Amino acid sequence: IADYLSQCIAVLTDAGDVPRSAELYDVAGNFIVQSFSRTTPEYFFFRLQEADLLLRVGNSKGSEAASKAAIESLATLKVQPQIERYLEENARNSAALSAALAGDAGTAVDEIEKNPINNDLAAIRARGSLDSREVVAFMATRAYVRAAAGLRPDAGDAALLKAPLQLKVDAL
Repeated sequence: IADYLSQCIAVLTDAGDVPRSAELYDVAGNFIVQSFSRTTPEYFFFRLQEADLLLRVGNSKGSEAASKAAIESLATLKVQPQIERYLEENARNSAALSAALAGDAGTAVDEIEKNPINNDLAAIRARGSLDSREVVAFMATRAYVRAAAGLRPDAGDAALLKAPLQLKVDAL
């Protein structure tokens, strides 16, 4: 039942029916969280979905908490390293954005710095273009987080965000 309810919330949110999704979450959210073991993919994905929904309804502190729960859960999952990295990139972006919007600039900067994409930042800058949705999201979130923390924007990052995208199709 929890899996079904979680999927309903996901479909409603993704379809843009955020008010209905939020209503279902208000009724079933705690049940869903308590039904899944913290060491399962279902728990991780629900917490990430929850973070997205809460951010959409303006609950940035709740979104930050859900993002952090997803990150903690990810550490317990046994998945291929490439998949784990992809999931962590998304969860860290969510946590950073939620923290920045909640006014917690220190946590936001910390989360964006922990994002695995940081390891590729020199190569991304050298390439001169953004090549995936994840890299675009990371760079945009990084710019926002830095601004929210009162840090000067990186000129190289701004140039990348203005440059035409060179998206590649890449399978996990």
